[in-house]
Amino acid sequence: SELANLNRQPEKWIQVSQEFFMLIKKMINMATKTDGAFDPTVIDFLELYGYDKYYDFSKLDNPELPDIIKKRLTSRASWKEIELDDANSKVRLARDQRIDLGGIGKGYAIDCAFNKLEEGVKSFLIDAGGDIRVRGLSEKGEEWKVALKNFNLQKKTEETVGYVELK
Repeated sequence: SELANLNRQPEKWIQVSQEFFMLIKKMINMATKTDGAFDPTVIDFLELYGYDKYYDFSKLDNPELPDIIKKRLTSRASWKEIELDDANSKVRLARDQRIDLGGIGKGYAIDCAFNKLEEGVKSFLIDAGGDIRVRGLSEKGEEWKVALKNFNLQKKTEETVGYVELK
């Protein structure tokens, strides 16, 4: 993917599609507006916490984790070091830097699907793993009823804690 290609080549100018470039610019804009509370380079911390393809959250039990995080904080490049070449849709990440689309990618994909479906479908619900967008009413002619669930990863259980109705 373009993201994997970019993340594999820090310190190099990488040509990306206009769509991907626009998403990166949006992420940097959000990081700027939130003074870094939204950080497109957060992937290294997510992995330290165990949020990777294995979902090994036992890493959270490591008593040295706070020290590991502090050390990483002082050694990592800031999101402010991402460089953009607007004229050529090129991006250059700093040394050892990677970006993560987790904070924006799924929402953008849902918006794209919504816009496509909106062209000819009167009512629909898009559920992308809990990120939801609806149009119109359900098959019953009512607002869409969506369950709110609490997942316990350690016990591997889930519990419905309420519902919201969407339109």
